[in-house]
Amino acid sequence: MKHLFAFGIVLVMVFGAATASGSVLLYEDFEGSLDDWYHITGDFWHVEDYRSYSGNNSMAYNWGDPWYDYWTGDDPNYGILMSAAIDVSGSSYVNFEFASWLETENGPGGFNDYYWDIARVELYDVNFNHYYTFDPDINHFDHSTWNYLYGFDIKPMLDGYGLSEFRFGFYFDTVDGLSNEYEGWYLDDLYVYDNETPPIPEPSTWLLLSTGLLGVVPIARRKFRR
Repeated sequence: MKHLFAFGIVLVMVFGAATASGSVLLYEDFEGSLDDWYHITGDFWHVEDYRSYSGNNSMAYNWGDPWYDYWTGDDPNYGILMSAAIDVSGSSYVNFEFASWLETENGPGGFNDYYWDIARVELYDVNFNHYYTFDPDINHFDHSTWNYLYGFDIKPMLDGYGLSEFRFGFYFDTVDGLSNEYEGWYLDDLYVYDNETPPIPEPSTWLLLSTGLLGVVPIARRKFRR
């Protein structure tokens, strides 16, 4: 059975750029070349221009043109998208936000509705060792529309585990091979910043990550490619 926590490709557009009240630690809109992002060989993660929150591109988990689904002939599939390493050694706060568009067999909402087609955000160290799985699953937010999601300050968690650098993981898992004819997951505009006060939200969708942890689950070591 597959591990339920794992994820991996993409870029650092702005790293350490000064802002009025902090520094941009990572910004990725998937419009340029991709450095130091990883994904597991054989998964569906790829840059896609079919949907985007801004600009022309997003990162998608599906076949792309012409199917735009993640069906594999009744076989399950999964993939991990790993962000570039984020250095937080000089940061007082570590906040983040990103745009997410999801369509799966799950209905959004209740905690009993996401046993299939898991979509989760995770934390790894720079060597791809798993540390955190954030709650809630992305299936809990509106489907078939862009949600702009915010995470609260995760610096205390990083300090607690002695992590001065980390990676985000975006993990999609079908669990089984049934009902995988949906469009999957798109990500855009990942923004990590050192700033006490986050920007005013665009849609009023908040991702309560710092207080909801599903648990620390190790993943098997796998071969990554750039």
